[in-house]
Amino acid sequence: MLLPAGFALPTSGEPVLISDTTAASSNFALYHLIQLAQERAVPTTLVDLRQEGAASHTAVLRKLGIKPPSFLSPSPLPSASTPLFTSSGPSLHATFAALPKSGLVILDGLSELESIGFSALDISRFVRAVRDSGVLLAFTLRADLTGEEDKDVEQPELLRRLLRVSGQWWRIQGLQSGRSADVTGEISRHKLNGQGEDVGRQNPLQYRLEIAGVKTFAKGTGRGYL
Repeated sequence: MLLPAGFALPTSGEPVLISDTTAASSNFALYHLIQLAQERAVPTTLVDLRQEGAASHTAVLRKLGIKPPSFLSPSPLPSASTPLFTSSGPSLHATFAALPKSGLVILDGLSELESIGFSALDISRFVRAVRDSGVLLAFTLRADLTGEEDKDVEQPELLRRLLRVSGQWWRIQGLQSGRSADVTGEISRHKLNGQGEDVGRQNPLQYRLEIAGVKTFAKGTGRGYL
């Protein structure tokens, strides 16, 4: 596994929300989930809402010895051009209809939907509908696109709404003290349903990305891996 045992697959009705930043990508957490699903013979679909393409993910997964999942790239997503803003607004109905009805579904890039015109309410309704369809669900949110990384403002609407439909929150961020040769970033885990132990934000795990995967260790231990 790329992450410790507590970072487990979502269960039915209890999605995993993964927030990251531009400087600290959540890709390694997605690969961890894909690996767990593969070990349990759970079919996996990654929905590329960031429109980054499957090639880069596939190359990394193969280097890690992980079979790539199925990729779904909604094409075209609604554009932020003038025709988008009609009386009916943008729609995610076609994307929802294309999703599998079982297995693990990863919605990668919900904050990008907000940036092209979807409301926080519509995005949260979409996520709730996917959750209620019976799949195992994980989704990502780019925190520095929503303003969540700004310590002087309250949690943005999209994050608040997504937390309400989630069972866990994995929070990935860069080092608050700046860059380090030994540490890439930090990850914390919050059980939103009150069950199980947290890895709190005040005492997160630190990690370093390497060619062979990711190493995690207790905060402040440097190269002392768990």
